[in-house]
Amino acid sequence: MKFKLLMAATAVSILLSREVKAQAGLFDVHVNVGYGFAAGMGSLISYTGSEQTTVPYSLGAGLNLDLGAAYMLSDHIGVGLDLSDIMGTAIKYNEIGNQVVKNEELTGMMYAATPMIILSANPDGISPYGKFGLVLGAASFTRTETESGILAHSGTYIDTYSGDLALGLYGALGIRFPLSDKVGLTVELFDRTVSYAPTTLTNTQPYDNDKANNTITFTDTVDNSTANNTANKVYWPFSSAGVKVGVTVNL
Repeated sequence: MKFKLLMAATAVSILLSREVKAQAGLFDVHVNVGYGFAAGMGSLISYTGSEQTTVPYSLGAGLNLDLGAAYMLSDHIGVGLDLSDIMGTAIKYNEIGNQVVKNEELTGMMYAATPMIILSANPDGISPYGKFGLVLGAASFTRTETESGILAHSGTYIDTYSGDLALGLYGALGIRFPLSDKVGLTVELFDRTVSYAPTTLTNTQPYDNDKANNTITFTDTVDNSTANNTANKVYWPFSSAGVKVGVTVNL
């Protein structure tokens, strides 16, 4: 539904544009910075004393940095590629057991390549546009844990979940403001819908004076009678929706 609304809004902008300057064959590069808020969320339960609190989350929520390029095939249609660094905001929650409080954090990260189709209204001046693409991401996340209480371990325990690609869809609706003949300022609203199933769990840092746990391999099917250190895959939410601001340079 979100992608249909983005496409409809862009199409209306194109149809309403009357003064058009030719941009077929135009090549540009751009840099964007923005923030994505959690979307398509999962949930965790955080325990504090006698209270239990639901913590909604997405590992893909956080700071976005993009470096990209685009080429216009015609005055209104182009193709592009964005390379993105997505730095997730830490998700905090607590667990309680055996006179110990476990303070947990999940932190996601993803390097993503997003090939896309671009629809540009391209009026003379301020120009609305839409982007619609496929997300191909190298994702991972960490679970960091510390303990407090009578029987607490000392130090910090860290698990890293990695392996396999994160796949999804990307859509954006933006406006380009010309600053000069070649330079423009862009502001865009985006939605990135991604889920991720890691294939490996590595205990990258055990508690002080402890041995690291065995590496776990995640697969679609597990035979418990023969498979050691193997568990079923779990899909984690990596979606986000937010705003980006960027600078575009025509070459």
